[in-house]
Amino acid sequence: MIFLFYLKKFLLQSQKDKMNKIEIVKSEVSKILWREKSGHDYLHVFRVYNMAMQFCITESDADKDIVGFAALLHDCDDLKIFTPSEDKFPNANRIMDLANIDHVTRTYIIDIIDTISFSKTLSGIHPQNINGWIVSDADKCDAIGSTGIIRVIQFGTSKNRAIWDPKIAPIAQDDKSYYQYDKSTTINHFFEKLLLVKNLMFANAGRREAELRHKMMVDFLRQFFIENNALEWIKMLDNLKA
Repeated sequence: MIFLFYLKKFLLQSQKDKMNKIEIVKSEVSKILWREKSGHDYLHVFRVYNMAMQFCITESDADKDIVGFAALLHDCDDLKIFTPSEDKFPNANRIMDLANIDHVTRTYIIDIIDTISFSKTLSGIHPQNINGWIVSDADKCDAIGSTGIIRVIQFGTSKNRAIWDPKIAPIAQDDKSYYQYDKSTTINHFFEKLLLVKNLMFANAGRREAELRHKMMVDFLRQFFIENNALEWIKMLDNLKA
């Protein structure tokens, strides 16, 4: 009985410690991303975290701690937001120091956040296990669907992009340098990235979610082109969908 008492006490304390670490990370992420206006703010991060936790229910082999921390930290050093540093992932490492995250867990987390970006995918780099797959899927799912539509408009506005120019055709995505430095339009960004995302899912939960969100974007674009009498763009959408 005494053994069971102390075992229960240890388990409760361990769970409390994990919750404290998560709260520290959430707080620090909020501090550095709350002013972000390009669609990569702390609300995006929390949506990715919550979705990743939901995916973990289906993907039972996942390590929820690693997935949770990686989801929360995945944009803390994004070069679209932060100035490059000589130190790799300085914000993520500082936050993990504050949360007292152990070295082994930290190594897994850094490996995940270093391999999930769309530009890395274009280079053939991607996560190697279920934990990274879940974070990658959740991050990419938040880029599509109704939330993705709002975020791409927000991102385009932050980059002073035109909403649409029917004379500018989308460019095929086969070079990460183009993705990082292009001067495309917001509507073209759907063709150049967002409509490709559903085929970049790794796990079953992500695939199911991405299919639903993809359909919503296709319906939105079709209606947009109908309202603008853009028949050639509707054909382009149908060809891509096929």
